[in-house]
Amino acid sequence: RSDFPKFDGENPKWWKKQCEKYFRMYTVQPALWVDFATMHFQGNAALWLQTYEAMHMVDNWPALCVAVFAKFNKNKYSRTIDLFFALRQEGSVDDYAHCFEEHMHKILMYNPSYDETFFVNRFLEGLKQEIRVAVKLQHPVTVDVAFACAQTQEALLLKIPVDP
Repeated sequence: RSDFPKFDGENPKWWKKQCEKYFRMYTVQPALWVDFATMHFQGNAALWLQTYEAMHMVDNWPALCVAVFAKFNKNKYSRTIDLFFALRQEGSVDDYAHCFEEHMHKILMYNPSYDETFFVNRFLEGLKQEIRVAVKLQHPVTVDVAFACAQTQEALLLKIPVDP
């Protein structure tokens, strides 16, 4: 058996999907879903649950999910967008790309309609000026290609041998 997903207040949409996969995979009776899930709350989420259960009846999965989303998902999309647009390369291209990809997937979790062109342009805008100009000249069509071009440009600027 795989471990049941823990919930600490982060990423409630992912947690809900993982719980439901677990319930289907192990054919857990729907009447037990709330008990299964709430036994695996941790940290701040567990503290919130303790207070919430004292004031509200939590006896079905949809009600639990509504409560969890109301508490832990509020304003997260807006904050995620703000952080995404504030993202700039400060260290290496690798560090920037890692942070960028993490933010990109968080954005897509809330709104999967963004296309590759949007993300390529946003990736380029966050690069350091001396790297961005050279990468833009390559007209990359994917974030992965833009990342590879940025790594090459960074290596050239630092005079690091580039892998073939």
